[in-house]
Amino acid sequence: MRVVARFGELYLSVALTARRCYTLGMPTTYPRYTVTDTGSIAQALDAAHTLWPDVPRGTALLTKLATSGAEALTRDVQARIAAVDALTAFGDAYYPNYLEQLRQDWPK
Repeated sequence: MRVVARFGELYLSVALTARRCYTLGMPTTYPRYTVTDTGSIAQALDAAHTLWPDVPRGTALLTKLATSGAEALTRDVQARIAAVDALTAFGDAYYPNYLEQLRQDWPK
């Protein structure tokens, strides 16, 4: 099914399939997302624009926000892995049954 809309001299042609909607003539086959600048998205873009005032609000700011968020998540995961590795590094510091032997000398 093809939908054609006319806006003055501009024609927009969109091919609708059962699985996806593709705008004809676009230079990519990657999925595209529609995001409305309201609610929590608007708040996130406002915060991002405060941090990066030189980045124009819109696609560029949304892309920077998404990539920065992904980088922050990656750093967080790496920090958690490093913390667990640091804690488990002491696992071999004591011989088996060390605590049980230590507690034998404690009064009951």
